[in-house]
Amino acid sequence: QKFKSMSIEKINEMLNIINDQSISATKNKYTYNAKIIKLSYMKDDTWHSTIEYTAQNDYGATKDGLNSATFQGNGELIKFSTIL
Repeated sequence: QKFKSMSIEKINEMLNIINDQSISATKNKYTYNAKIIKLSYMKDDTWHSTIEYTAQNDYGATKDGLNSATFQGNGELIKFSTIL
């Protein structure tokens, strides 16, 4: 129900925020490649998002990464975390 009440633009904004934060957190931004982005609404009126991606490290090896973000019910970023 919450997805229906949130505008497509606001949902896309949340997804863009976690993607931009993930790019900023990588060492080699030019090799960043997002794979899967998930967005879920939680009962405590927050949104939780995860993004799986690949990027090359300093030695040129491709590594998997996983980041998460928590947003307020209105879509404002609360916390961004690097998991992998």
